[in-house]
Amino acid sequence: RKRQYDIIQKKMKNYIELFSVITIGFILLAPEVYHIFAVKEYWSGTGMIPIFAIGTFFVFLYSFSVNYEIFYKSTKVIAFGSVLSAACNILLNIVLIRLWGSYGAVVATVLSYLLQFIFQHISAMRISKERKDYFLKLPMYIGYFSVVIVFVGISVIKISVFVRWILSIMIGGYEFYKILRRKSIF
Repeated sequence: RKRQYDIIQKKMKNYIELFSVITIGFILLAPEVYHIFAVKEYWSGTGMIPIFAIGTFFVFLYSFSVNYEIFYKSTKVIAFGSVLSAACNILLNIVLIRLWGSYGAVVATVLSYLLQFIFQHISAMRISKERKDYFLKLPMYIGYFSVVIVFVGISVIKISVFVRWILSIMIGGYEFYKILRRKSIF
């Protein structure tokens, strides 16, 4: 309401950065944690973890557009996007499960979340044309998403456990340093 878009963008950038670091840490550390908690019969699903993480990242990113839409009381658009995403998920599951089994289900879910993110972002941009106040810029999303994808790639090529844990500690330590330096989580 106060139109403090510079402050909102700065806080949003910090928030996306923190969530990106948490996502990267999860991607890098999840295989060992999963193997501790899951019985050996389920270990074949370890490769699905990074794919699920991408989907979760899209859900996180879409929340910015949705909150903007909620602020302007465009809840019907949000509901329509959710229904569209769910229908897409069902259709993609029918096709992709036949092709890739359980991995197909994971990919279908991620693609549905991507669709939901794109739909809500475009809807929020449309609302903002009327109000001329949209501050959620796609390049910021793409930058952080690209970094997450790089780490998904690193986890998929199955680098050593030691290297993944060291990377996680270094990235987490750097983010912790930045939080301390700005004296604020966001």
